[in-house]
Amino acid sequence: MSFDNLGPVKALRNNGNRTAIGVITLIIGIIVFLIFGIGNLLPDYDEEFILLEDDWGSFPVSIYGPMYEGDEVKIEFEVLEGERVNMFILDEENYMRLIDGQSYEELFGSSYTFSGKETYTLIKDGPIYIIFHNANTYSISLDVVITDLSVRIFGIFGILFGLALIAFLIITTGGWIRINDAGESCPDWPTCFGTLGFDVSAEDQEKWWSENPDEIDSRGENHRYTSYQIFTVWSHRGLVAVIGILVAYSHYTAWSLRDKIGKR
Repeated sequence: MSFDNLGPVKALRNNGNRTAIGVITLIIGIIVFLIFGIGNLLPDYDEEFILLEDDWGSFPVSIYGPMYEGDEVKIEFEVLEGERVNMFILDEENYMRLIDGQSYEELFGSSYTFSGKETYTLIKDGPIYIIFHNANTYSISLDVVITDLSVRIFGIFGILFGLALIAFLIITTGGWIRINDAGESCPDWPTCFGTLGFDVSAEDQEKWWSENPDEIDSRGENHRYTSYQIFTVWSHRGLVAVIGILVAYSHYTAWSLRDKIGKR
């Protein structure tokens, strides 16, 4: 059996089938974007809280899975009331020592007046805890935004947007093919009259029809397509190829990030 006679190939020659595939791909792209894309644009913590005198508050940064050396965490905060605040970072072992009232060793620490902005890079594997300590003699209010950049997979977000955009273009070009009455202008899909291009002369079409009489479409063997009509189908096919590459790459990227993302 030749490649041209395979059931899926014949099915994809139909404009309606290709349009349906495009619509389904667009819907899937939108759903995946809503589930994963928007979530990855939001910070892990964005809240305002009060610290009493000599009090401290902690934020664990391992809620989406394992943390590894080289991962980055962006920390932004503002003291709404008061003059300064101490911020330091502990690993899990030293955090437990802090809880038990024992001495501990900081991975990072500094004192800030009114506000601060840091991007911390992990120097070893494992979860970290971001601690804020009120060094004033009165209560203060803190507005804290913490973002675990190790799961800010903007590359995936871009791929999802690309999938949705190309799916929309596939639907649009499908309509363009129908408007130009070019649905059968590439009878031997995935080639066009035996070539990979779209500029096929009337003479070349006639020769191909004579060599492949079983492929003669509903318009008859004497009908000839313009290069413009063939181009509409050719461009539609190119978009399908691109979206196939993006789908494969998105699967590869998601697989490569499986340890970093964990069971998110």
